[in-house]
Amino acid sequence: YHVLLVYNIASFTMSEHSAPDSINDNRKKKKKSFMSEAKRHGKQGVYGRGVEIKEDEYDYFMLLSQNINTTDSDEKEATLNAFFGAFTEEDGQRFICNQIISKMLDRFLPQASVSSLQHIMSILSKDLWAMCTDQFASHVLQTVLVITIRLIQADVKKLKYVDDKMCNVAVTDEEKQNLKEFITKVSKYCNNNLNDFICETYASHIIRTLLEVLSGVVITSGATGKETSRTPGGGWKTTYGRHQLKSDASTTIVVPEELRHLLPMVANRLQQVADLPSIISTECGSAVYQAALQVLRPNHMDALCLPLIQHLLTHAFCGLQHEDQSDEYNSQLCNGQEEQSVHPVFTNNATARLLEAVVQCSSGTELLVSIYSSYFEGKLDSLVQHRTAHFAVRSLLDAWTDRETFEGVSDAVSKVVCGALSQQHNSVVLSWVQACRRLNTQQGKCCLALLEALECSKTEEREKMCSPCLIHLMPHDQYLSSLAGSRDKPKVTLHGALILQEIFNFKKPIKFVKSLLDMAVGDLVLLFCDPRGSHIADAFCSSQHIGEKSRGKIICRIENEAVALALSKHGSRSLEAFWAVSCSASRTIMCQRLADGTARLKGNEFGTIIYSKFNVRLFSSRTNKEDWAKAEQAKINKRRKLQELLDFKGDASGGSESPAKKKKKKQSRPEEEDD
Repeated sequence: YHVLLVYNIASFTMSEHSAPDSINDNRKKKKKSFMSEAKRHGKQGVYGRGVEIKEDEYDYFMLLSQNINTTDSDEKEATLNAFFGAFTEEDGQRFICNQIISKMLDRFLPQASVSSLQHIMSILSKDLWAMCTDQFASHVLQTVLVITIRLIQADVKKLKYVDDKMCNVAVTDEEKQNLKEFITKVSKYCNNNLNDFICETYASHIIRTLLEVLSGVVITSGATGKETSRTPGGGWKTTYGRHQLKSDASTTIVVPEELRHLLPMVANRLQQVADLPSIISTECGSAVYQAALQVLRPNHMDALCLPLIQHLLTHAFCGLQHEDQSDEYNSQLCNGQEEQSVHPVFTNNATARLLEAVVQCSSGTELLVSIYSSYFEGKLDSLVQHRTAHFAVRSLLDAWTDRETFEGVSDAVSKVVCGALSQQHNSVVLSWVQACRRLNTQQGKCCLALLEALECSKTEEREKMCSPCLIHLMPHDQYLSSLAGSRDKPKVTLHGALILQEIFNFKKPIKFVKSLLDMAVGDLVLLFCDPRGSHIADAFCSSQHIGEKSRGKIICRIENEAVALALSKHGSRSLEAFWAVSCSASRTIMCQRLADGTARLKGNEFGTIIYSKFNVRLFSSRTNKEDWAKAEQAKINKRRKLQELLDFKGDASGGSESPAKKKKKKQSRPEEEDD
């Protein structure tokens, strides 16, 4: 849609790679606006892609656009009326199918009066096929649909100038009825032509927007918003969509009673599409079904969503055939496994994404166990190493909610952890660890499997290295060789840090806790100053299953490095986390170290914050530290009272447990073993 901007970005990328090294290399070049690019191309006689327009028409619309952006009074409303009035019955569709004018129309439609909006609707309705399939007009139609569903809400009002004053004007019942008729007309037209539209690039977006409008459900990603997707070559691409049905937290999009029959109509029509296996193998067709599952699940799970899932499992996935893959693709398969070892649904990016959506929407139902048996059971070794299928394994683990049936799944995953890590499919391991914590089961087996995968289970000396190996996601021998062979230590990995945070919330994380405590002080400082490693400090301090004894040990090890932590952006975060759980003696030592480095703290952006928060100035100005200790204790008491108040409000709103239950819960809390 934004072809001119794409051209600009591409040219910037080329110049960036060809430019010599300089201090400005890391700065992002400010993007030019679409309209400034349109003006530049207009001077060259290029008036946008799509349907061609004349120079005088281009100049007229550019002048109106400039006036709308620069006026703030009733003149603006008059200019808007002139702008929408230019879309005549004869030339309206021609203008809408032009790149630059459709962009202007898309931008000014939210400011249009209801009468102007109805005028644009009448032009779009003259030839819905052309409007749905056109590259630029389809975006306008999406915007009109989203605005329409908002205008038919109860007590909705439009801003309008009356006697040179901006005021709210209610939308009349007659106007709402006309808007409902437009939604009905577009819905029935798209439903009747679903077989042709579902795989069409631009018309499929109309169907996805209709699904949102007819359900009132906001799809936050994947359907119409910004989407990062996997490419067939294994890379990533980002696509952008502007026509998203956004709503505030306090606003609910309510579908009027007269329109509620349209969503079941479209949902049932999706089950009647011919040649379903080939449809879901296309990116557009798969995206439509993904959007349908997302909008049907919240309010129509039993009536519409589950039947659609059953239909996909019975008539879509079962009919898929293996596609011919290139030699390059086959050479990337791990351990010499053939493509036939995985189900055909995983060999196509579109069908794999649809299966992920099916798995997510089947969460909490018996269907999920059936899906696991049909597509995953006995094949996890191949799936976790497959470049597309491992995402579905991750979704399966994230969707699992039944603790009793999870044991078999967890045992199967524990046997393939090495394969997943060898292919750097670390997100599978993270999802498994998160599932073990969430379901409060299989945590001991999970830790043992990770120790074996990291080659840290053979001796006690190797066990002491399990936390560093996990943080860097390297086997024991590889981690040691990386330390010896390079001056720079290996970087903290995102998934490694997240996995260790989850393990610290296990019932018995003792081996990983001891390993962290055995790390050198310098390594701990580097870890807690790392953007990812700093969150490990948060998890260590907040975990209910790590004893005060272990917290005290790690605080004693780093208290002399308080200045080094305070001078770092992320290290200062870690220092605050440890400060919040440390005893008065440790706080005194840390504050003394900070007082000794006052000059360095005041000369640093983050050190200044720590200097103020920890009241180092008061500590330094008193020989007797009682005043500082009293001030710190007052802060602690104030924070504790605030937390008690928040907990009380939470209990009052969500219901509180009985004292006997709380006592039992406290007594049954697993404490860490003695260090």
